[in-house]
Amino acid sequence: YKIDSPTHFFLGSEYLVMQEEYWNNTLNKYNEKKGILITTGGSDAHNISPEILKEIVKTDYLVTLIVGPGYSKETVQELHQLKNNKTTIMIKPNGLKDYIKNSEYVITSCGSTVYEVLSQESIPIIFTLAENQKIAYNYFRDLGVETLGQYPNIRYNEIIQIFNQPQKMHEHKLSELYKTIDGKGALRVSSQIIQFLNSI
Repeated sequence: YKIDSPTHFFLGSEYLVMQEEYWNNTLNKYNEKKGILITTGGSDAHNISPEILKEIVKTDYLVTLIVGPGYSKETVQELHQLKNNKTTIMIKPNGLKDYIKNSEYVITSCGSTVYEVLSQESIPIIFTLAENQKIAYNYFRDLGVETLGQYPNIRYNEIIQIFNQPQKMHEHKLSELYKTIDGKGALRVSSQIIQFLNSI
């Protein structure tokens, strides 16, 4: 970042600004996580979610798939054709926190949702959809997060292999990341802004 005084920079996971539902982030250690959550964000222009679902319906996992407001009718129709009796399709939910918190795995593009997944101590499986996601993708991959590749070279055939690894192996690799994201970044940033304004 170009430092131009009096600009202040609040960088790192400590200052990560997340939605309000994550601010009071008390996890219930006895909460049983089940199944897989799939989300590509508000839209799915490249029709990624049907390709992911094609793989997961081969397993016995419970699946929740999030359909954002920008999904085409054709994609939604294809998802309904692919779903089985263990698949739930959620249309435009108000938030993702409860879905993330209750899922064992979350398959997501490498945007802000990855931090939300880590804050809820679920296991992310990531891919990229855009050029601006590549730096975060490489960063998380190097820290042990499971990856499926970068669009258009997403490796859908590796999804089941990831599920077949012991859950404890995933949790061991992610344990340090879980500790670094507590959802309170917005509160820290606002506190710093108030201190700065009071000092003027």
